[in-house]
Amino acid sequence: MQRSFADYAAPHVSGVPGMIIDLIDAREDPTGAVETAIVTAPAIANAVAAMTGRLVLGRPWQADQPA
Repeated sequence: MQRSFADYAAPHVSGVPGMIIDLIDAREDPTGAVETAIVTAPAIANAVAAMTGRLVLGRPWQADQPA
């Protein structure tokens, strides 16, 4: 264990093991990136709340919509 953050050996790209990547040709539409959108709306709502001091409790968001 390190005594301080300054002593911590941060991970570096040179420590990553080699990887083999196989691309698979598929006939279906790509899926699996949906998780990216799951955190976007709450993050934006929190940013708006931090800026305005008003909670955003619903969607869709509109400028003239009361909070």
